[in-house]
Formats: sequence, C-alpha cells, structure tokens
Amino acid sequence: MKNHGTPTQWWTVTNAFITALCTAVMDFSIPDLIKAIDKKGEKITQHLRLVLNAIMSGQDLALVDTKKDSNELLEPISTVSVSAVSKFVARDHFKLGEVEGVKIGYIGDSFKSHFLKKVEDNVPEAQLKVLRLKQYSLDPPIITALGDNHETYLAQLWELLKAQPKGENGTLLTNSYMNIFYIRDTDNILWAVLVGWGVGSWSVGADSIDRPYGWRGGNRVFSR
Repeated sequence: MKNHGTPTQWWTVTNAFITALCTAVMDFSIPDLIKAIDKKGEKITQHLRLVLNAIMSGQDLALVDTKKDSNELLEPISTVSVSAVSKFVARDHFKLGEVEGVKIGYIGDSFKSHFLKKVEDNVPEAQLKVLRLKQYSLDPPIITALGDNHETYLAQLWELLKAQPKGENGTLLTNSYMNIFYIRDTDNILWAVLVGWGVGSWSVGADSIDRPYGWRGGNRVFSR
C-alpha cells in the first residue's frame, strides 16, 4: 500500500494550504473579488492553482509568489498585427503536411482532442504583444502577469504561421524554444497552445495550464 504521509504531515500541508488560500483571497479588494466572481472566479482560481501545484511538486509554499510583477517575468519584445477572420475551422488548417504553405510535421494528442473540432467566428483584428519569458514559470503566474488580455485565438496563431510557413525568421521562434498562446478549447477551457519549429516542420501541441511543471526562460509568449 502506498504511503501518503503521516497525519502530522497531512495536517502541516492542510494548514499551509489554508493559510495560502486565505492569503490569496486577502490579496483582493472587495471590488476585485466581485469582478473575479463575475468572471467565474478565474483570478482566484489562478491563485489556487499555484498553491495546488506547489503541494503536488513538493515546493515550499512560503516561496509561492502569487503577485509576481509582470516586469519580473515577461520582457516585451514587439507587437505584431493580425487580420480579422470571419470564420476559422481548425481541422481545415491544422493537419499534417502543407496547408496554405504551412508545413506541419507533428500534432499532439491533446491538441487533436481539444482543438480540432473548434470553429472560431468573427475573430477581430488585433495587435498581439510578443513577450519573452525571463525565467522558469508555471502557467498561472504567466497568465496573471499578462492580465485580462492573455487569451488569443487559433486564427491569430495561424496568421503568424502563414508568415513563416517553412520556419523562416520572423515573429515566431524557430530555434529550440517554444511559442506559447493561451487559447480556449471547444469546451471553453483555457489551454497553453504551443508551436515550435524543428526537423524541417512545425510541431503543434497543447498543455493543461494546471500541469505541475512549467516553461523555461527564453520561450516566447503571445497575448492581446
């Protein structure tokens, strides 16, 4: 039988979790709490994810920083314009081989399961922010640092791929680092969608933002 810890250890973890939870909630003013609730508690949920991820990975809860300054975590690089798209059907674009010149050699299972059935309507034109992740981080602190405009669209990602269809130099990184976009799937769940260039083609994947491991510094992050 697997040992899950002594009662004393469980009490220590539980007490630390409650303390961290109370601290996270106290970080909000009353208007902030109302706003968070109006947005289905997303901001509070991000704080809770940090605490849960710390417990799962054995990290010292005292070191969990739920208020990391965006300037400490993300370095602005540039902005890039993407056109409006009236309708974007994911399965018509994200497929192995070449579509509109974009060469894709790998599509991850999570992306297939959660995004290939997605259809985006009336995606607006936008000036996407391009930022460099300055240090290792889980997804919740990155999302918090990006603010309310952290979400992007598959159609916008595709516009950037079309500008570098075969790994040409451009806005997207084409070295060993990843390009990260926070996009909602067909069930309206937010995921980290990643694209990277290697071995002569693009790879496309999706990772849960609740995963207990993060991104290394040097990766590129995109937001509105």
